[in-house]
Amino acid sequence: MNDADVLAQMRVLLQTHGLQALLDVVPKAGSGWPEMPDDPVVDAPGPAPVNLNTLADAPPVAPLLPVLEAVQVENAKVLPEIDQTLAQVDLAIAHVGAVSLEPAPLQIPKVMDAMTEASGTVDKTLDAL
Repeated sequence: MNDADVLAQMRVLLQTHGLQALLDVVPKAGSGWPEMPDDPVVDAPGPAPVNLNTLADAPPVAPLLPVLEAVQVENAKVLPEIDQTLAQVDLAIAHVGAVSLEPAPLQIPKVMDAMTEASGTVDKTLDAL
């Protein structure tokens, strides 16, 4: 029986017979449930509690607002440079986009044709001499 079935049966039992019926179904001590020890468990004494009034005061914290303003001003000075760099990157990408990005093996036949044509031109010129 899975958990959902057990919960469904418990729900039906509670709805039809009330809480006492459910308590009658639960095993009593000694019949499967672990028994409580006779002597209570005593924790070992730990360190003495710290008196917070005797602690030294925390060091003063520098105000953060001037630091944040300085960072904001520094970022404002750098922002135009970042915009300029991004514009340069866009131009470079546009330039690279015009170049053929085909893999080299696809260009080999074109190179072979150009070399054959150049060789034929050179041969004609040499034959003419």
